[in-house]
Amino acid sequence: MKKTFCVISDDRAYKSKSPLMMNNVFSKTNIDGYYIPAKVSKDSVYDAVKGLVSLGFSGANVTVPYKNDVIAALDWISDDAKSVSAVNTILNKDGRLEGYNTDIGGFLDTLAELSFATEGKRVLMFGTGGAASGLIAAFQKGGFSQITVAGRSVEKLETLSSRNIETVLIDDIKASDLSYDLIVNATAVSTKVESADFCSTIDNLNVKDCKLVVDINYGRKDSFWEKLAVRIGAAYEDGLLMLAAQARLSFEIWLDIKPDLEYFLTPLRESIGK
Repeated sequence: MKKTFCVISDDRAYKSKSPLMMNNVFSKTNIDGYYIPAKVSKDSVYDAVKGLVSLGFSGANVTVPYKNDVIAALDWISDDAKSVSAVNTILNKDGRLEGYNTDIGGFLDTLAELSFATEGKRVLMFGTGGAASGLIAAFQKGGFSQITVAGRSVEKLETLSSRNIETVLIDDIKASDLSYDLIVNATAVSTKVESADFCSTIDNLNVKDCKLVVDINYGRKDSFWEKLAVRIGAAYEDGLLMLAAQARLSFEIWLDIKPDLEYFLTPLRESIGK
């Protein structure tokens, strides 16, 4: 019997690369499954999620802007999902809707794939938006000894500081000599065209001992994060690997198998000509 899945979002559902990944994995693993985009209006999220059962969906992914909104319609959520109040994976378990968050595990799996051991390491993350919360949870779960978040909003930084992390205004670290093992970009900006001012800040960043720079964005040409990595002698990775790792965890939750990561990565690379 064919298993059907979807990604729930607003208009962005049709831009999601999840159908591309998941349908390729179904083909490669000979699983009779199908994955589609599902555009849902904000006032219909609850009914749409509840409707997964009656419509026969085996599961779903949830992306912005509904990762929090779907929780009210679920029967149970995982500890990771509770820690960030966000669900990105739903399992229809015999009519019981369970919510999970694979953002946290997906990031830690990404670091594992890159042979980056997290215990006791120091991380500097730029960004205080929606992605930041899940990444902070990943850092804490991974045992980082120092977590520093840099942002431009005093209010957002104060909110994040309650999670037992260090915070700093981006303008205050421009001339600093920094020492971190990992740098993560959780902002939406990766190129000079997107922000010349931010590009200048990163171009003048002085970081010692850094082994890896991760930019959660992907498909950007002339990324100043990649240039930073080259300049300080660190490895570099964009967001494709993390996206694939998150998707693989969703697949494992739904079907209890963990396919080769390349099945997820190949269609992503092809879609951006990489």
